[in-house]
Amino acid sequence: MSDAPPTFNPKDTILKGPSEQQALLQAFAHTSHGHSREAVLGACSNLIIAAIRQSIATRVVAEQEFDMLCGRTKTVLLQHYDGVTGLRKTVFPFHQQIQAPLVVDEDQIFSPGSKRPQ
Repeated sequence: MSDAPPTFNPKDTILKGPSEQQALLQAFAHTSHGHSREAVLGACSNLIIAAIRQSIATRVVAEQEFDMLCGRTKTVLLQHYDGVTGLRKTVFPFHQQIQAPLVVDEDQIFSPGSKRPQ
C-alpha cells in the first residue's frame, strides 16, 4: 500500500516536493480527510497567515512574501488546466472512484412499471 495521502494520486507532482513538505502534506491530508472543501481551504489559509505573521516583523515584507507565495501557487495550479479550453488536464488518472448508492437512475429505456428483459 502506498504512503500517499488519501486525497492524492501517488503520481501527483504535488508529492514531489522536499521531504519535509511531503511529510506535512501527508499529515494535513490525513487530518483534513472528510472535511468540506471550505473548511480545508480556510485551515490552509490560516496556516499560511500564521506562518508569515509569526516569522516576519514588518507589513511590507509580509505582503511581499504572501504575493510571492500566491504567484508560485497560482503557477503550479494553472499547470493543471488547459490554457485554451480552460478545462482541467488529465495529467494522471484519478485513483479515486465516487460511489453514489442513493442516486436514482432516471435514464430509463423502458417505460416506468414495465419489466426489463433479463
